[in-house]
Amino acid sequence: MPTRSTTAALALATLVACSLCACAAPTDGAEDAATQGEDALTSVKTGHYAIKREPSSGTYIKRLTIAPGKKVELELVRVRTTSEPWAWNPWIRIPTTKREALALRGTFMTFEGEPGETLISFDVTDRAIDHLIFALEKTEAGALRLKAIGASPFELEPATPDATPTDARVLTCTGRRWDAVITLDENQRRRGSMKVTRHADAERNDPPSASFEIAYTGDTGVADYMRFEGLDRDGNGYDFALRRSELERTSGPISQVGVGYTPEFSAGGWHNTLQCTIAAR
Repeated sequence: MPTRSTTAALALATLVACSLCACAAPTDGAEDAATQGEDALTSVKTGHYAIKREPSSGTYIKRLTIAPGKKVELELVRVRTTSEPWAWNPWIRIPTTKREALALRGTFMTFEGEPGETLISFDVTDRAIDHLIFALEKTEAGALRLKAIGASPFELEPATPDATPTDARVLTCTGRRWDAVITLDENQRRRGSMKVTRHADAERNDPPSASFEIAYTGDTGVADYMRFEGLDRDGNGYDFALRRSELERTSGPISQVGVGYTPEFSAGGWHNTLQCTIAAR
């Protein structure tokens, strides 16, 4: 027969256990509220969106495609104002506005910011940019209102997909110990692929034979050169620049192409010079 002290101990243990269970297992109503709150935070409809009115400065998204699996494709525009020589008098410099439109891919996630604020992060797989974070509001008409810190807000409305065909180009390039084929056939020649083929006499510091995606990551600031970057499946990095004016050509040789090759985990890279010809596709 249990003693009075044993009975009291069992009662206390039961009370503590019940208290712990109450904390760990919310009621059905609390579960529903949590689920509804999470749905409100993460539900961004799949489909195509286009900007309603482009800002005159800053960085903004011009077009956005949201696909199942939280995958995204977006056209990011960066507006820069520089001072350049006036055409009629090179001694006078005038402000010039330039726009760089990058075609990016990746995934997105939403999360809570300040109380009552929803943030959306576009996690980009291209080398130039890692994350783009905006405050997010969804309008009753189905539009997305985005605002980055310190920037003007802009609105993306539901739209039809951009059906503009790409006038593709293929560059066939020859080097000393390896060759390359650069194909620009996506997003108005802002994305494509690069195929590297090693020669028999290739050395340790030469890239491996591989095929991988490349993407335009901005202008170099020198003449009309566009910078492209890519990563192979082993994490090795590649970067090179092509002249925008030469990409308009449909045949013949172009300027030498300097390709930087940076092995994974390497503190530095190696420069390679390729002789290239261009063709339409």
